[in-house]
Amino acid sequence: LVCARSGNLLRADELLARGLELDPGRPDLLGTRAMVLWQLGRAREAQALGRRAADLAPGNADVLNQLAWMLAVAPDPANRDPEEAIRLATEADRLASQSNPQYLDTLAAALAAAGHYEDAEQTAQRALEMSAAAPDSFKRGIRERLALYRTGRAYVEP
Repeated sequence: LVCARSGNLLRADELLARGLELDPGRPDLLGTRAMVLWQLGRAREAQALGRRAADLAPGNADVLNQLAWMLAVAPDPANRDPEEAIRLATEADRLASQSNPQYLDTLAAALAAAGHYEDAEQTAQRALEMSAAAPDSFKRGIRERLALYRTGRAYVEP
């Protein structure tokens, strides 16, 4: 994690891969490596690890939300699965008793990816209203995505 946070993603990937060789059934390591691979632009591999983590921890809202995000906003349309992203984000939101604005933000992105812009707009607005205590950067991201949904566009990660 220290390597990933410091920007040394290749080293983080190497260490996480070694950890998974020793203990392949750890959803936390799978999820962390998935995010590192995602940041390295290896979306398909990241999604595969995210799916393994979700299979191992179907009741873990963070794991489900992470996979939903990757399926909703993947840069390559071939790597997107908006309907599966909606299902996963809805389940993450349910598991969190509909109290986590990050999960609602993901659900909004998934809805927009599926072309449900009005629902995406309403969901993003709820996420924004719930995020009063969140960092400004998080709220700014929701506002930027909300502006896209209002114009009939989905958010796609660069």
